[in-house]
Amino acid sequence: MRRIVIKECEGSWMFDCDDNGAVSAESPLKAAMAALEYGETLRGRTPGYIIRLDHRRATSPDDWITLHARVF
Repeated sequence: MRRIVIKECEGSWMFDCDDNGAVSAESPLKAAMAALEYGETLRGRTPGYIIRLDHRRATSPDDWITLHARVF
């Protein structure tokens, strides 16, 4: 299962991709939409994916918000 973690960095929201480095967006919603599209490209390479949001109040991965999960 691939974990896609969206993080805030210097005013933008980003997550890392295996192929293209990092993807950046203006808002957490736009980053989540891009992460969803990226997650679907992982079909056949991973058994599924989970999109998590690392927000300002999170002190550990247990505090991240799960936005979406998909098992292929």
